[in-house]
Amino acid sequence: MTKYSMYNSTKKERPEKTPIHPVWRGIGCILLIVIPVVSYVAADYFIKNKSSYPWVTIPQQLMVNNLPDPFLLVKLFYTAIFVFCLYIILLVITVLVNRFFGPSRYGPYDVPLDQVNRK
Repeated sequence: MTKYSMYNSTKKERPEKTPIHPVWRGIGCILLIVIPVVSYVAADYFIKNKSSYPWVTIPQQLMVNNLPDPFLLVKLFYTAIFVFCLYIILLVITVLVNRFFGPSRYGPYDVPLDQVNRK
């Protein structure tokens, strides 16, 4: 103990994981808005040019003639497909980048696999 002040032996708490940088949260929010907009524009483009793309089919059950745009539900259907595909592509890219450039999955206190007793 010191003579004129209190001694504090508590350690500072370190978080298990370091918090994510705020820039990455901003990029995520931007992508959350940009990807559906880009998907809707792509769906609109493919539906308008359906003769050039034979894989684009328009289900008659999704066409509603009462709406100002009868292809609105078809556009939303293709938008959902494109959003799903773009998110899957970004997920695969993220996993690959994290696998090759990310931190090790084992911490400093983990036992190496070759030293684990297997029965």
